[in-house]
Amino acid sequence: MPQTLGPLPQGVPIAEAPGTPTTFFRQLWQAVRDSMLRTPTQSNAQVASALTAALATTTLLTTTVAGFYRVTVYLEKTVAGGVTSSLTPTIGWTRNAAALTLAGAALTTDAIGANASYTHTVYADEATAITLAVAYASNVAATMTWSGWASVERLA
Repeated sequence: MPQTLGPLPQGVPIAEAPGTPTTFFRQLWQAVRDSMLRTPTQSNAQVASALTAALATTTLLTTTVAGFYRVTVYLEKTVAGGVTSSLTPTIGWTRNAAALTLAGAALTTDAIGANASYTHTVYADEATAITLAVAYASNVAATMTWSGWASVERLA
């Protein structure tokens, strides 16, 4: 999406006789339309499938510009742990050259189909990684199985 869209210059007509839009106005209108049709998603992927262990820190996106990014994570248990189990996501990013993290609430429901989603907005530096790690615990070792997806969107 365009970061800025300047105002129409004063005195520039938007229509020619007999009422057809000027080339300038048509191009401006097309730029607005194009920006509305583009999706801001920069990374959208399955990060885990049928895992029975933790997910080590994984890069979701390496930023190209500093700015706001919305990180969304969805976790789902596909096989119950038997007694107790949990998944805890941790999002990581860099701001002012300092590594920052945010841990989501643990998904502790021990049932097939138990799921949770987490969304957090971060301000990340240019050329740095936005990451995800997921801690895993299962009372019956390596029994609980899970899958996860994540997306990162750059906000205008």
